[in-house]
Amino acid sequence: MSDSDSPGAENPTPNSRAADVTPAPAAPSAEAAPPTDEQRPRTRHDTPVATTIAKDNLLYSIMRALIVVISKIWFRLEIIGAENLPKKGGVLLVPNHASNVDPTTIACLLPRQVHFLAKEELFTGFLGWFLPKVNAHPLKRSGIDRAAIRLCRDILKQGHVLMIFPEGQRTKTGELLPPKPGAALIAAQARVPLVPAYIEGSLQAMPTGASMIKPHKIRVYIGQPFTLEDIDVVTMPKKDFYEMAGQVIMEKIRALQIQARS
Repeated sequence: MSDSDSPGAENPTPNSRAADVTPAPAAPSAEAAPPTDEQRPRTRHDTPVATTIAKDNLLYSIMRALIVVISKIWFRLEIIGAENLPKKGGVLLVPNHASNVDPTTIACLLPRQVHFLAKEELFTGFLGWFLPKVNAHPLKRSGIDRAAIRLCRDILKQGHVLMIFPEGQRTKTGELLPPKPGAALIAAQARVPLVPAYIEGSLQAMPTGASMIKPHKIRVYIGQPFTLEDIDVVTMPKKDFYEMAGQVIMEKIRALQIQARS
């Protein structure tokens, strides 16, 4: 996947016959300036331009303050280990996923603003305006969304916090699901620390298929940062690396689950 994300640098050259009959171009005048990057036509050989991510936005801060108040009343929301989140630099936050309330309940109590992905079907009408204002970014659920992968890389390399659910879907039983390769792929490409998290009680508050949110205690556990540097990514096939990295991530989350249930 990373191979296709890095287009080749070589451009096709004219064949020798064309070179024999084509006159040399006239020398540019002294006044002529070379084309800028904006003026030059882009080709498939160009490296995609990084997306600049704004630092903190006001609407996110306002919504976070409101959600904190509501969540502390409705869910008696509590967070344990918030100090484990690095105060600066790119961080990949990897929590378990059991409910639609997971993104807001975990993000509202963290000291830093969090970016996250949402299915692209939501980005229409009012939500199409609102979601980007609260650091949500569209994700195509069918196939491999290379644009979203590049965006995630940009978010992390520019020093932001990005939240990705390694399981890729909500659990219906409360038990952890096998990981998808997305979180490991992005962490390996961005080379940032990962922070595991476990959300307890969100399944009871709003299980899959529910249309109402019940008042139920939710407690969020934030673990210590870790990296994937101990895994031999150089000699190991990519598929094996993503599988092993996914297992490492889920073990970190499972340790927090055990802590929550003890």
